[in-house]
Amino acid sequence: MMKLIKLITVFFSVLVLSGCAISELAKVKENSEEIKNIENPTEEIQLAAVEQDGMVIRYIKNPNETIQSAAIKENWNAIKHINKPSYRIQQLAINKNTDAIQYINNPSENIKLLAVERWWGAIRYFRNPTKEMELIAVKQDWEALKIINNPTEEMKLIAVKQNWEAIKSINNPTEEMKLIAVMQDWYAIEYISNPTEEMKVIAVENWWEALGSIIEPSEKIQMMALKQNLKAMTFIKNPSEKIQLFAINQNIETIKYINNPSEKVQLLAVKQNPLLLESINNPSEEVQLVAVKQEANAIVYVKNPSEEVQLLAVKQNPLLIKYIKNPSNKTQIMALKQNPLLLEYIKNPSNEVMQTAIYRNYQEQLYREKLLKQDREYKSQLLEIEKEKLRIARDKVNNENYQNKQRLAEIERANRAAEDDRDYAQFQQGMKNLTDQINNMTPKTYNVNMYHY
Repeated sequence: MMKLIKLITVFFSVLVLSGCAISELAKVKENSEEIKNIENPTEEIQLAAVEQDGMVIRYIKNPNETIQSAAIKENWNAIKHINKPSYRIQQLAINKNTDAIQYINNPSENIKLLAVERWWGAIRYFRNPTKEMELIAVKQDWEALKIINNPTEEMKLIAVKQNWEAIKSINNPTEEMKLIAVMQDWYAIEYISNPTEEMKVIAVENWWEALGSIIEPSEKIQMMALKQNLKAMTFIKNPSEKIQLFAINQNIETIKYINNPSEKVQLLAVKQNPLLLESINNPSEEVQLVAVKQEANAIVYVKNPSEEVQLLAVKQNPLLIKYIKNPSNKTQIMALKQNPLLLEYIKNPSNEVMQTAIYRNYQEQLYREKLLKQDREYKSQLLEIEKEKLRIARDKVNNENYQNKQRLAEIERANRAAEDDRDYAQFQQGMKNLTDQINNMTPKTYNVNMYHY
């Protein structure tokens, strides 16, 4: 009897426990965080929780590998909360995301290699990566070179072959590396110290602006750049006269980009365009004279022109004196002789200059009066001519009127004569008719001919 009672008690206890377990599983399925409120959860409950949220593994004491695996599959970050994960678990986490390597304490060489093979950036989490790992990383992406201490020559070469920018991260690159970089992009020359002539030629052939990154380029390289674009002259310090002439002959405007052009080059430029004097610093007097002779306005670009240059400009255009600083007395007098009103542009004129202006002004006044007198006389003559023209026209009209009257009188006389002839003809016809009537009335022996009377 007692045995039966015990069996019944055990049976009911199992039923109660099973009911509790089912209740806890339902709660976890509804909210995975509920697992932290369950003491000694069963494997089924643990599995249900981590399958919903892998991070709840932190509430589970000593989870087995199955639970660990399920948690990582749901969220690779769960590796943070796994103490001493097995190789398989580590491998699973890294396969999910290589960043998991940072949360693994003392990973094995194989795990490190696996991480680097999947993503080169994993190498940043290793204190002392092996050369094999570094090489694997560089082969994937040249930027791995930036985080590798003391890379081998092989690694550097591999990196540069991938991208010329790797040259920026390489200390003391070999000639081969430099050449490979420049062949990829001319801009690499900017980061290469002491490039060879071959490298310079390759860079400039690709793009003329590479000349700006080359210290003391040879004449050959300068010429190569200029043939592409004459603006390359801006990168050439102290070009030879040969280089200057080559550029000028291509385009005369290139003188704007030449520092201290030779006198020969200056003369060649201003002969074609005198206003290019603006682009020449300190032109010689000969250059100034050539420019101003062709175009007087060019003097505005000359600082402190000589008296000869001043006179040449003012002779052509006296107004230019206002652009000449400190014009000589001779220049001032020449300008005032042409136009005394230009005195306002002369600072502190001398007595001689003032007298010239006054005398010239007096002469101008006399000349103006003379012109006014001539103008009045000319207008008077024009008025007389107009009057004469009017008289002639009036006489012509009167003469035409007289002639018209005469013609009308002749026409009237002709009309009257015609009427008289017509009347006489009618009279003759009447008389003839009357005679014919009388002859018809008298005997035929009597022949009355009225025409005899």
